[in-house]
Amino acid sequence: MKKTLFFLFALWLNSMAFAYEIEHEGLHYNVIATTDDTHKDVEVTYPEGYDYSGDIVIPSSFMKDGVQYTVTSIGIAAFQGCSALTSVSIPEGVTSIGIVAFNNCFSLTSINIPEGVTSIGDQAFCGCSSLTSIKVDADNPIYDSRDNCNALIHTESGKLIAGCKNTTIPSGVTAIGPYAFICCDGLTSIDIPNGVTRIERCAFEGCSGLTSATIPNSVTRIGEDAFSGCHNLTSLSIPNSVTEIGDYAFYGVDLLNSQEDGLVYIGRVVLYKGNMPEDTDITIKEGTKGIASSAFSGCTGLTSIIIPNSVESIGNDAFRDCTGLTSITLPNNIKNISGNAFANCNQLTSIISEIEDPTTISHYSAYDASSYTTPSNVFSGLADACQLTVPYGTRDAYIAAGWTEEIFKGGIVEAPYNPGKDNYLEISDAEVIRGKSITVPVNMHNNKPITALQLEVALPENATLSECQLTERKGEDHAVSFKQLASGNYLITVLSNTKSVFSGTEGALLNLVVETSQEMAADHHSVTIKNIELTTEDVKAIRPYNANATLKVSGVKVADTNGDGRISITDAVAIVSHLLGSTPIDFVSVAADVNGSGDITITDAVAVIDILLEGNAPAKSRKSMVEMLDPQ
Repeated sequence: MKKTLFFLFALWLNSMAFAYEIEHEGLHYNVIATTDDTHKDVEVTYPEGYDYSGDIVIPSSFMKDGVQYTVTSIGIAAFQGCSALTSVSIPEGVTSIGIVAFNNCFSLTSINIPEGVTSIGDQAFCGCSSLTSIKVDADNPIYDSRDNCNALIHTESGKLIAGCKNTTIPSGVTAIGPYAFICCDGLTSIDIPNGVTRIERCAFEGCSGLTSATIPNSVTRIGEDAFSGCHNLTSLSIPNSVTEIGDYAFYGVDLLNSQEDGLVYIGRVVLYKGNMPEDTDITIKEGTKGIASSAFSGCTGLTSIIIPNSVESIGNDAFRDCTGLTSITLPNNIKNISGNAFANCNQLTSIISEIEDPTTISHYSAYDASSYTTPSNVFSGLADACQLTVPYGTRDAYIAAGWTEEIFKGGIVEAPYNPGKDNYLEISDAEVIRGKSITVPVNMHNNKPITALQLEVALPENATLSECQLTERKGEDHAVSFKQLASGNYLITVLSNTKSVFSGTEGALLNLVVETSQEMAADHHSVTIKNIELTTEDVKAIRPYNANATLKVSGVKVADTNGDGRISITDAVAIVSHLLGSTPIDFVSVAADVNGSGDITITDAVAVIDILLEGNAPAKSRKSMVEMLDPQ
């Protein structure tokens, strides 16, 4: 059964008895702050059995029995239900207007909001069907009425919080706030400008006169009950930009945006409507971002469904009572699973979750973002044999997040290790001039804390490993050692005496310094790291797949930037041209790094000149060359 908090709240307000402390010239107040015995701050309140009517002027302050009272607030429901109230003048000094303060003031036609108001509660002007003018002081830092836009007010951040009638929403508004047009019976059409990204909960709920609405392709979210009860809405197109639709957003609205393979899609959210025969298998189309609340609820004929990796949210009751469903896979991109999504799926025996971090999933109530449900609510009533399979290395994290064996009585198991995804090493391609050395980084990607590792490096003929260097990812006391094996390969070990862990989860961990000889063939050679073993913090061994890289060995000489076999002034000019952004076609970058720094700079051009002069040029002439090429 559909629940609407607004109406429940309104009924509660009507039933409660409001007390008041002070009455002055027909208005009633409660004290909210006391400065001293002669100065007190008050808020306007609503007394039991009293009905404000006509034109009301609220004073900024008043004296009574020797005490000065300053009005700083319009209290919760202060004028709620005052159907004969026609106008209200709010004084400077008021800073807040409470929740439902003017709710259902049917005769209220205009209202002025002063500069100092910095807070307006939800539904403050809800049901004000005659309201045609809201004027906000031009110096108000938060709210803006945009003169000539009838019954319109939005915040500095662009959220429209109140409106009525056939309102034209100006550019600059980025969100239609909660309850902005709720129960505006006189609203028949709405044109939402491009730039609005969210239509929040209950924004147009109960607008029974609304027949058409234009939603731009900038909108990504339509909140709970946003168009609920708009039963005369006959023209509405929802763009594919919409990726999230809240509970009951279109309750009572019989509109279909698009239908494929028997499924209804509203924007990029799937909403199934219709009868489902026995043994039905469904594949939700790729690109779908959400599964709407109650989308497949009660579909007992549903036996299999494939959820694409694009899906990010699954709504309340989405698969509730799907008693024919036996297994389901939750893709990694899912971030929200709402209450009772898989409740009473009593034949569900296998749930495979590819979600790597279960703590990123928000379990929330559609009506109260502060009210969280638990996995036991989402997955209540599963088969006793239901087993949960989680990504390798995440079982403890799932249990800590509340995915326990009390829910998944068939047990919680980890998927097999995936070395290309979880914890692995990779080695980068490199290029070197034969006879020179090259530093080759070994990168480690890990989602578990790693304390130690060993590996073998297989180098091509005429290449040797001269040095291993640890990067800043090393722990407190890690040390590296290596030796050449009988096979010609090199065994490398990295160990900590205190079981210190490597820092970070990705990036270079080792730098291998590889020397090449003059006899090495100018060609593409293979470098392999194999027999890899990573040791986890809890002393478990992980053995990733081998990793390969290509070492390109060039036969050109250092400083021979055009590869013509000789070193000349043209090579120095080629480096200068490269630095000026006009790289020659035959430019050999690996030869241009004359000093082996890893970068090509003006210093390399000067080094070519030094080679030409054999280092015997007078110091003065070499200095002049440096100043000419690099005056800075």
